[in-house]
Amino acid sequence: MDFQEFLLPNGRVLMKSHPLLSIHGLYKKSAFLVDFASIKWVTMAGRPDGTAKDDVQADDEDVRRGYWQTDGSLEVDNGGLSMAYLGNISST
Repeated sequence: MDFQEFLLPNGRVLMKSHPLLSIHGLYKKSAFLVDFASIKWVTMAGRPDGTAKDDVQADDEDVRRGYWQTDGSLEVDNGGLSMAYLGNISST
């Protein structure tokens, strides 16, 4: 991946373009600031992180498949105070 890096007194900002922000008219000239350090994966209390299910067959299928089942979600620490959406950004 090709990131553009800006060094600031509070830390560094890495910028990467994304096709969804350049195709849809609503998000043109927009940016999302994401602090990946504040996003973490959490599981439900008392449940394992994941369970492998092998040889699962649906009623109308002739094949057996396996999958990974987990009970968890993404959690944003600090209420997302270090994340933002910036709209109508112009270089002039």
